[in-house]
Amino acid sequence: VAYYSRKLNKAQKNYTSMEKELLAIVAILKKIRTTLLGANITVFTDHKNMTFENLQIQRVIRWRNYVEEFGPKLEHRY
Repeated sequence: VAYYSRKLNKAQKNYTSMEKELLAIVAILKKIRTTLLGANITVFTDHKNMTFENLQIQRVIRWRNYVEEFGPKLEHRY
């Protein structure tokens, strides 16, 4: 289990909730990249749309590609 926290900048505060959650996933993966590469990763989310391929915005596409390097299993939790 890992926890990470940081403030959002002015532009990030305007992101949708799905984008903010994906940003949080990308931030923690970047922070502890060397520890997580090759590990079995499960990400629990309360956003059902995070488990689908919602590729509409260029930044989301970039983030999804980065996250896929780690091959995480995304699980929806209520």
